[in-house]
Amino acid sequence: MITVCDPESVDGHVVVEVTGEIDVATAPVLRDRLLALANRGAPDLVVDLRGVTFLDSTGVGSLLRVYHRQSLLGGSLHFVADQSAVLRVFDLMQLTQRLHVAPSVAAVDVCCPTGGRTIELHPRTVVVR
Repeated sequence: MITVCDPESVDGHVVVEVTGEIDVATAPVLRDRLLALANRGAPDLVVDLRGVTFLDSTGVGSLLRVYHRQSLLGGSLHFVADQSAVLRVFDLMQLTQRLHVAPSVAAVDVCCPTGGRTIELHPRTVVVR
């Protein structure tokens, strides 16, 4: 099961909190939700993965697809993770060096400040079982 919470505006970033397991059954929903935000013009996306308890290669593939799409659109995508379930997978796939990974939402602003942009959000929570 995965829960994708309503996006929130935090210091100019669109932050989406994800909890649960990101696997072959849930990754497409997460991917589609994040791509929708990117396609609607959210310039600075932050995916908070601190509540994720499992991440498989399908989940990583979905996150990479969103990362590439956001890059093509000229935006940034950061991942917040501080637990081994996610960090270990990122390290094994040598993604920690290439992706923006921070231990907290506050640390994201140190990497890439938003420059005071404002963001309009349309809330919606998605739960996949």
